[in-house]
Amino acid sequence: MAGKASQKTPLWVKILLLVAFTSFFAFGIGLKIGQHGRQDFTISAQRTKTDMTWEEQDAIEQANRPLSSVYPICINTADAEQLQLLPGIGEVKAQAIVDYRTEHGPFSSVEEVEQVPGIGAQIKEEIAPLICLSEEDG
Repeated sequence: MAGKASQKTPLWVKILLLVAFTSFFAFGIGLKIGQHGRQDFTISAQRTKTDMTWEEQDAIEQANRPLSSVYPICINTADAEQLQLLPGIGEVKAQAIVDYRTEHGPFSSVEEVEQVPGIGAQIKEEIAPLICLSEEDG
């Protein structure tokens, strides 16, 4: 032991390490070993419904509801907000559908949606199975 100084870890360092260690696991942070020995850090924070705002709870419930409760969407009666539930249809294209319908009257076929500015064959193909012309068709 000659020449080696004995060092005692100060209490405040022990407390700091203990707090850091417990916080690390209390917040759901885990260490995952990936391929080739690479280390990836993953963070998973779980929240309960009591932690969430009403808007967050509503968004989760809407995301988890079955597609049959959303689709088909009637393109002759849906408002712009409902039309935005369709893939590839954002605020501008949804409003374009509403404007087209207002100017030309109800759609007579699903294919007619291609006549709406900004909606081409690709988008029509994506949304065709998800839309209908009247509530009875759905």
